[in-house]
Amino acid sequence: MRIGGERVPLDTPDIPQTRPELEDWIRAALPLSAEQQRTLSAAIEAVFGRQQRLWQESKEEAIRALVAGFSDKLARLRDEISQRDATVSSIATYFEGLVGSLTEKSNRDPRTKLMNLEWFMSQLESFLELEQRVRWSAIGLADIHGFKRYNDVLGHAVGDRIIERVAALLSEQVRSKGKALARMLELVEQKVAGQGAQAHVAIAHGMALDEALAFRKEVVARLGCAEPPVSEVGTVLGAHLGPGVVAIAAYV
Repeated sequence: MRIGGERVPLDTPDIPQTRPELEDWIRAALPLSAEQQRTLSAAIEAVFGRQQRLWQESKEEAIRALVAGFSDKLARLRDEISQRDATVSSIATYFEGLVGSLTEKSNRDPRTKLMNLEWFMSQLESFLELEQRVRWSAIGLADIHGFKRYNDVLGHAVGDRIIERVAALLSEQVRSKGKALARMLELVEQKVAGQGAQAHVAIAHGMALDEALAFRKEVVARLGCAEPPVSEVGTVLGAHLGPGVVAIAAYV
């Protein structure tokens, strides 16, 4: 601070530190009239007030910028975590599918695609444990008459072709859940074809959520409809239909 052209340190005892001290200093040090002193004090008060407002606005702006920056960082961090979670989920889903595919392939004959005996017995035991609606179940056995002679006379290549053809015939004739679902979807397609309106579809299941969700994807792809709701059947229907059932209802 300069007084009378000389630089005076701000911590000098004679330098006013507060507004009342400044007003006292003006009255004592400056030869001003009372009116001039009031005018000077008002001008100083205005300057001080403006500087205080600017300082307050700057502080609030800095706080807002800090909060906004923190919010942006938090949002980016949240997005990164979501992306990582999605990546981990995708990897987990991929490996689950891969393990399931390898398990399926290891339990089926590579030529006929039919179950091997060990897996068949395991699946049969699981079915009998769950399927308790009736007292009796049946298993069909098929034999290729004279196959050894064909295999010995015509060669193993021809024998393999015979086995493959028989397996294909069995797969075509024996009803499976996949075929049943495909047939149901085919019937729905026939019903809504040419109606000129979008089909409304619902899917129900009994303890078979994964199959129902996979079936929903096929329904949407085939019918071009909105994604249908998937729900589990109630206790009464579940008791009659049994576990593993998947059903579809549709109207136009």
